[in-house]
Amino acid sequence: MAARVSSPRITRLSPSLVALSTVALATPYLTLRLAPSPHVESTLHTLALLKTLPVLELAAIAAASPRGDADHRLHVAAGLACSAVGDALLEFDSPNSAPGFFLGGLLAFLTAHVFYSVGFYKDFSGLRTSWWAAYAAYATALLLLLYPRLPR
Repeated sequence: MAARVSSPRITRLSPSLVALSTVALATPYLTLRLAPSPHVESTLHTLALLKTLPVLELAAIAAASPRGDADHRLHVAAGLACSAVGDALLEFDSPNSAPGFFLGGLLAFLTAHVFYSVGFYKDFSGLRTSWWAAYAAYATALLLLLYPRLPR
């Protein structure tokens, strides 16, 4: 009989510990971004890594949390991971870079929102179809309005 492998689960996690560790992970990025020092050479790779660490931490916590539905947790974790990818790609975007970084960042955030929508659908499944249709129409109108103005 094969041994059953269980995934790691967090049995109890203090919200203040999560907040403190997230701030601790975000501080180096904010420090380099807001108050750059001439003594510290901050490369795009370093900034991209530092920017994504807090979000990846939250994704790991969401995936391993013992609370809630497993599908919900995994969709939220996947959305956070896609958001981290979007953050990294947008960090590489500059006037001198290839336009693919900006578009890739947008697509990563779009994918994240699809994961969030699927993950939270059960929480809002009691809403009437007319509300979902109104939201879809609003989102489509925004897309049609903004897409022609995107940099090429």
